[in-house]
Amino acid sequence: MAVSTQSVVRALLVMLIFLNLNTVLADSVPLTPQTDKSLHSAADKKRLLKRFENIKTVTAEFVQKLYTDESNKPQVTEGKLLVSGGDKFRLEYTKPYEQIYLADGKEFLFYDVDLEQITIKPQSKELADTPAMILSNPVIFIDKYFVKLNREAYLEEYILTAKDDTSAYNKILLTFKNTRLASMQIEDSFGQETELVFKTIIYNKKVPASTFKFKLPEGVDVIRSTPQATKKHKTNP
Repeated sequence: MAVSTQSVVRALLVMLIFLNLNTVLADSVPLTPQTDKSLHSAADKKRLLKRFENIKTVTAEFVQKLYTDESNKPQVTEGKLLVSGGDKFRLEYTKPYEQIYLADGKEFLFYDVDLEQITIKPQSKELADTPAMILSNPVIFIDKYFVKLNREAYLEEYILTAKDDTSAYNKILLTFKNTRLASMQIEDSFGQETELVFKTIIYNKKVPASTFKFKLPEGVDVIRSTPQATKKHKTNP
C-alpha cells in the first residue's frame, strides 16, 4: 500500500502521528473541543516545552490509525521512529507494508519497498513543521500554536490549536503519561484524522550515526529531485 511522502510526514509521525471534529468516527478518539483562543495559556505552553527539555534523541515503537471518509474502520499500521538532534529522523513502517522515511539533515529519502522505488529530495525547512520534529525542535514547532493543558490524575493533555490557517495542522493533541509522551492525535488542514499511540518510547538512548545513512538497494528505481530538475535512474543489479 503506497502512501505519499506528504501524507505520511503530515501524519507524524510522527507522529503521528499524524482529527476531523466534524466527521469523527465512532471508534476514533476525538480531540477535546477547544476553539476559544483566549483560553490558551502561556504558562501551559511553558509547561509543555518543559516536557521536551533536555531530550536529545527519541526511540519509539508505535501503532498508527488513519481515519478516512472512505471506510468505517481506520487504516492501522505499525512502525518505529528514531529522532536525533534538530534535523534528523528515521520513520519505518513495518506492518502491513514496508516504507522508510529518512531525513539526514541534508536530504530527505522515501523508500517504498513494494514499489521498489526511492525518492530523494533536498531536506527543506518545511520538515521543521512536521509532528516528528516536535520531538527535536519543540520551540520552533510549538510557537506556531496556542496551547491549552487539561490535567487528570497522572495524565496531561495538551491541545495545540493553529494560530492561523497557514499551518498544515488545525489541531494536535499530545497526551503525556507520567511525564512521557504516550500518544499524538492530529487533525490536518484537509480534515484527515491520524492517531499515533506509542507502545514504547525511550529518551536519550544513543542512536548511531549510521541510523540516518541509507545504502541504496540494487535494482530499485531512484528518483532524485533537485531545485532545477527531477532525474530518474535504476540502481545496478
